[in-house]
Amino acid sequence: MPMRTGEVNKKLEHVIAKTLAASMNSDGGSLFIGVDDHGNAIGLDLDYGTLKKADRDGFQLHLGNILDSYLGKDVMKLWKLDWPLYDDRQICHVQVTRANKPVHVSHEGKEEFFVRKEGSSQPLSRAQEHEWNKGRF
Repeated sequence: MPMRTGEVNKKLEHVIAKTLAASMNSDGGSLFIGVDDHGNAIGLDLDYGTLKKADRDGFQLHLGNILDSYLGKDVMKLWKLDWPLYDDRQICHVQVTRANKPVHVSHEGKEEFFVRKEGSSQPLSRAQEHEWNKGRF
């Protein structure tokens, strides 16, 4: 998951995980990989080039491993992938559904909790998470 460097960007992997977890902890949603912040299609070719298996299958395996690692295998049923063309470029659409229990992001030895608010992933403290969960789960 590079950002123009041709190398795997671990920070971007964390961003993907927290965005999807935040959506699962809220109302579900979509993430488009291969589209920049301005809505321009950049495609997945750079991502493919960082993988041992440099194609869509390799990307799918890598993304699945990221989500398993950061979010756990018990949320597998909450996400699905499809592969639309956008401006003639292959992108990845990750669609997630609302979770029925809290989804945490495991990162650097700690558990993080995020929710979606106004188009961003917001971290909540343990006390804030407790209040969120009382009305949510």
